[in-house]
Amino acid sequence: MPFNSHLNSHIWTLTPTDVYKTLITTPQGISEAEANLRLKEFGYNELPEPQTRLLILRFTDQVTHFMALLL
Repeated sequence: MPFNSHLNSHIWTLTPTDVYKTLITTPQGISEAEANLRLKEFGYNELPEPQTRLLILRFTDQVTHFMALLL
């Protein structure tokens, strides 16, 4: 695992030096070889496609929503 998990802090609370240690990197970044290893292990940095519902089901959800019924 290329990341140190010994720090139990949120990443935004760390100093830059601690961030580099936690992510095993430097201010100059990682090498191409390390980037390829991390890409193989973790995959691309992308969000999954959101689930889609049929239009009629989305309409039904909105019409039967509690606040819509109150109006």
